[in-house]
Amino acid sequence: MQRRWIVCSLILAVTLTYGCVYAEPQPDNITNRFESMGIVQGSASATYSFLALTFRHDSYGTRIYPRHYAGAYALNNGYLVIQLTDISSEATAFYTNHLGPDARVIFEQVDFSYNQLTSFGNTFMEVVDSPIVGFGLRTMENTFNVTLDYQSPRSVEVYEAINEFRRLVPIPIDVRLGELDVILPLTIY
Repeated sequence: MQRRWIVCSLILAVTLTYGCVYAEPQPDNITNRFESMGIVQGSASATYSFLALTFRHDSYGTRIYPRHYAGAYALNNGYLVIQLTDISSEATAFYTNHLGPDARVIFEQVDFSYNQLTSFGNTFMEVVDSPIVGFGLRTMENTFNVTLDYQSPRSVEVYEAINEFRRLVPIPIDVRLGELDVILPLTIY
């Protein structure tokens, strides 16, 4: 099973890395701009694919993240930024050992791990008595985001109450009033 994932990841990495090599960016064509971004960001995507293979899974297939891991995002220069709550050489060795010494990786220290943010966020969502239309992690900001339905009077009350006690909560939570909000774990910047 793991061999199949490695083969699929290799195919994905090669496709992402070399699939757009022949695209010539033209300033007036947005499609070509995205294709040229794919050339640069392909290495970050491939690195993330290999990184995802290093994480274990529980009996339900849910990914188990390492204790210090807080997320990852790609930069336009092809580097993958891996956020960790501890960037000591011992903590980063896990990633450099799996990805190799030549991987285009930058380690960034943040305050809260992926596990801490999701645990807090899930608990928060269980106790909020308001229609939630979106939720997830904002990787670069190292926060948990919840979007409440702006059309619900109860949401407005909850939003105002949360803003009052937000500074007392140890983990940052970003609560907004809005419509459907989609947040992806790997964000390209």
